[in-house]
Amino acid sequence: MQQNLKDEEISSLNAYKEDYVGSLNNDFKLILFASFANDEEFIGSEIITKLYEIVKERNFNWFDMKIRISSKETHFKQIPLIKSFFDENFIDENIEKGERLKKIYVCGPPVMNKKLFEDLKKFQINESIIHLV
Repeated sequence: MQQNLKDEEISSLNAYKEDYVGSLNNDFKLILFASFANDEEFIGSEIITKLYEIVKERNFNWFDMKIRISSKETHFKQIPLIKSFFDENFIDENIEKGERLKKIYVCGPPVMNKKLFEDLKKFQINESIIHLV
């Protein structure tokens, strides 16, 4: 019964009944890097944490995330949290370089966007794949 409930939850995220998992290329991977000041600012936390649970439970390898919450107090214990800032060291250690990298979307305060954009270019990441949103 528990599995059926999870299947229903998964189906509710896919209103058009698309075969997203079956139609993904084998090399597709979405990695969400996000930073929030505190739990209250964690926009989309409910759907992101649920997606993470589903992906881990089903052993899908096409989604991962690295979430940073600045505040020391957080109730998000079920997802991986990081402590590092999104800087050159972080890029070097966490972002794959080369032809497999197709798109990078950056969304944050203007100062962070500019700094991250410049840091990404330092690693010869083509600026045409960096999108500020």
